Amino acid sequence: TTASVPRPPSGAVDASTRDDDTRAETIPRVAKPDPAEAWREKWREPTLAHHSIGIDFGTTNTSIAIVRPGGAVDVGRFPFFGQLTDTYRSLLYFEQVAGRGAEAPKTYCWTGPAGIEHYLAAETHGRLIQSLKSFLTVRNMDGTQVFERKRTIEELIGRILADVRAAASRQFGIDIRHATAADQ
Repeated sequence: TTASVPRPPSGAVDASTRDDDTRAETIPRVAKPDPAEAWREKWREPTLAHHSIGIDFGTTNTSIAIVRPGGAVDVGRFPFFGQLTDTYRSLLYFEQVAGRGAEAPKTYCWTGPAGIEHYLAAETHGRLIQSLKSFLTVRNMDGTQVFERKRTIEELIGRILADVRAAASRQFGIDIRHATAADQ
């Protein structure tokens, strides 16, 4: 003989049946939480205990911002020709000044808005380097010669980011040591 298992009523799609001595018992399934809804709920209300720093290093411009506990956002602003700008040009300007007598020449470097100001004010232009990010995909490009010294791409980008970090640290009133980098 074969036992007959009762079928669940129509519309009971979230239930399963179990056969116990020809009696069927409906066991409800526990719905799994929606990960997207859990993420939305987590970020609906700011829950930061500490500040969070974000940086976007771009081919042309670099931006930095802070999210403070409670959710307030401040964008880094940098002096540029007597005003403030919220973008930091991703460039370096090197200028070499002749040494006195037998002294070797000295090389100075400015980045971002200060680099543009010094470049435009210079009587004899030094070396302006822009769009460094576009060279990151060039495998055989490991650096460039700036006057008498070779500088790596990592060193050049590091200098820009160090100057952005220092300026933002002063503005935000904290010592920035970690940031989240935007990738687009």
